[in-house]
Amino acid sequence: MKLWLSCNGAQAMIKLMRYLLILPAASIGLVSLIFLTSYITYVAGYLFCPTDSFHSGTCYSSSFRNIERGCIILSVSISAILTVLLPSIVTPDEKDIIAKTIYILGSILAVIIGVSVEAWLEMIFALFFGGYTAFLVNKKYPYNRA
Repeated sequence: MKLWLSCNGAQAMIKLMRYLLILPAASIGLVSLIFLTSYITYVAGYLFCPTDSFHSGTCYSSSFRNIERGCIILSVSISAILTVLLPSIVTPDEKDIIAKTIYILGSILAVIIGVSVEAWLEMIFALFFGGYTAFLVNKKYPYNRA
């Protein structure tokens, strides 16, 4: 936070605005889960579902369950990456600390949701890809403050 003292008024205001954008950036990553899951599942249903089992954008075939679960896992993984990465991109300083903090908060949320709905594989993928993204951000911007 030494940088705050060395900034003039305009730079300090820009930094403040970038810090205020951290939570909306994380929210974009979380909201992307909803859109990605619905869109990828719809496209997969349209492509892989038998025509007699596809009604109103939903596949009712029993063989489609594994494809649908794969779509959900893909969406959860992309959402975990975006949820950790977007706030790290937006923040001006301490990118590694922000990535770790968002990952810890997201991990708590993923474990609560995964345990409550018994979505174990989805939870594992979210924890892995969010953690790997936080690791990569930490590797690119290591914590070396004096």
